[in-house]
Amino acid sequence: HYASDLADHRVHPLEFAKLVKKANMPVMRFSRGGGTTYHGPGQLTLYFILAHKEIGIDSPKDFTCKALRAVQRVLLRNFGSATYTLTELFKTKEMFPFVKKALARINITEEKDTQSHHASGLWIMDTEENRIKKIVSRGTKWNKRTNPFTDVIITFGFGINISTDLLWFNEIIKPCGLNIEMTNIAKETGLTDIDMKDICELAERRDIVL
Repeated sequence: HYASDLADHRVHPLEFAKLVKKANMPVMRFSRGGGTTYHGPGQLTLYFILAHKEIGIDSPKDFTCKALRAVQRVLLRNFGSATYTLTELFKTKEMFPFVKKALARINITEEKDTQSHHASGLWIMDTEENRIKKIVSRGTKWNKRTNPFTDVIITFGFGINISTDLLWFNEIIKPCGLNIEMTNIAKETGLTDIDMKDICELAERRDIVL
């Protein structure tokens, strides 16, 4: 996987030009929201293109939720990494005031804000350093079919940061267009010998079955 930056179509042309100059790598525009993101070595990037009803799932939202749950299971079972969706983080805000402050900084002050926020994905909650860090990014686009009686086509993907160079996220781009901290499995677990081939095998096994 070669390195590349993605910038959605709403990123201002001047910002886009600055990103191209700063990144010194291919920068591509895309039609999904979320500001900018980075894909590169050490990151497992998975994309699905499917019609949800054809695989027995009632709605596009159900599919995206099931997919994130599957990734959560993989990270917990194989690396001991507990991860949280924005909704799950929001429910801990009274117990952990630092979570409440961190969510407020990205304009999440009510539970309904977590449902459509473009920082959706999976997060690590660091209770020792009192901060939250994003470890899995998620993007979804629904394309309605021309026949109104059939389901929609979902293009869905997520990037799991295994041993990704965090310099790109934390110093060069604004992931999701926000001032948030990104992390990876290697940093959170201390593991230095994670083989991407092993991760791909996990994704192919029942660990990630929806």
